[in-house]
Amino acid sequence: MSPTAHDSLSFGRQQFQADQYSQALQCFDQALKLDPNLTDAWNGRGAALKKLGNFPEALAAYDRALQLDPNSYKAWCNKGLLLEDLKDYSNAVTCYETALKLQPNAPNAADIRTRLNALKQQGYQQPENSPATDSNTREKTSNSDTMSAADAWFNQGNRRLMAGDFLGGDRCF
Repeated sequence: MSPTAHDSLSFGRQQFQADQYSQALQCFDQALKLDPNLTDAWNGRGAALKKLGNFPEALAAYDRALQLDPNSYKAWCNKGLLLEDLKDYSNAVTCYETALKLQPNAPNAADIRTRLNALKQQGYQQPENSPATDSNTREKTSNSDTMSAADAWFNQGNRRLMAGDFLGGDRCF
């Protein structure tokens, strides 16, 4: 009997918990071959790719999970964590705020709230004109103590290039 998409997803989660990220990624990919609309598999794929250091594909996986389910608390949290690692603090703030609006009492909500408050205390806010619902947002900042406009455009260009938007990425530079 062949494994189902949910079987592959479950095994992928077990591999991830055992720090076997390459094997977890294979399981998540297998689940997605069987069911390309399985939000949790996209989210798991993003988490495994992040652990393996492939940030562009991880971001794309989180974006796909959020396209499928814009109310995925886990995907918003994971995308925020990745963006924070990439020093895209303003969009991380947006992800954390969105996650907390969806599930203010989730088990890890206190940690997300702490991260959000720390970023806000450093002066990072949601970017003007658009939420961070995908990797094609334009980042603006007027706080010279946080990030220069040049750095913001550089980061935006890199994000777009990593997402495969070469024309948009090139325009940012």
